Amino acid sequence: MVCRLCDQEKKLVKAHIIPHAFYGQVSDPKAGTLALTDVDGEYPKKSHSGLYDSTILCGECDSKRIGVYDDYAKKVFVDEQFKTEPIISACKVVGYKTSDLNYANIKLFFISVLWRASVSSQHHFRSVSLGPFEEIARSMILDNNPGSTEEFSVIIYKFSDVDYAMPIPYLDKPDGVNFYKVFLPGYCAFVKVDKRKTPTALRYAQIAANEPIIIISRQFIGSRDGKAASKIARANLGRIKIREPN
Repeated sequence: MVCRLCDQEKKLVKAHIIPHAFYGQVSDPKAGTLALTDVDGEYPKKSHSGLYDSTILCGECDSKRIGVYDDYAKKVFVDEQFKTEPIISACKVVGYKTSDLNYANIKLFFISVLWRASVSSQHHFRSVSLGPFEEIARSMILDNNPGSTEEFSVIIYKFSDVDYAMPIPYLDKPDGVNFYKVFLPGYCAFVKVDKRKTPTALRYAQIAANEPIIIISRQFIGSRDGKAASKIARANLGRIKIREPN
């Protein structure tokens, strides 16, 4: 079969859409991460291994190209191996600033997650479609090119109250501009998939090359994302199954 990234005829592997390191890295390791989806007929699943697709990547692209970004993201978002300085407003922590993170690796990680979701045949991700941006994302990954600040602009949030739920990426439109929200346990990234500029209110937090990265602090519970996730979970609470994906 043909690898969707290198476009070569090769043996394909079970490639995770969101790296398996992000499943099970929660407050209670035995519980697993709750993967939430609003696909009709699909129940939330507790998983330690995650959702994968055997039709998109060869072994080399999975481990040596995209795998580089996945490994770096684990160090950042799971192991949290970086120093931060709290941003205080009105005696409250509203975010964090760090100069320890690699702009290219962070940005290409989130771009690669969205690209994988977009090309995946996994029905969980059928609502993710990059359209004409799919080929742009593929080229950026192949060339190890994170692009300018406005190309696939990334804004990172850290949840102060939840680290166990991981909704499937979905489209949001702040000020009419297309962004996908990519969730990790305890974190969320806004990734712009649009030629229009990032809304003014969000530009201060765009990650940029050679600049400190700002991570916004926010609560998940009570937020629009949290309420949507709670609705999905409550609707299927009695049917949540602890099992690996087929």
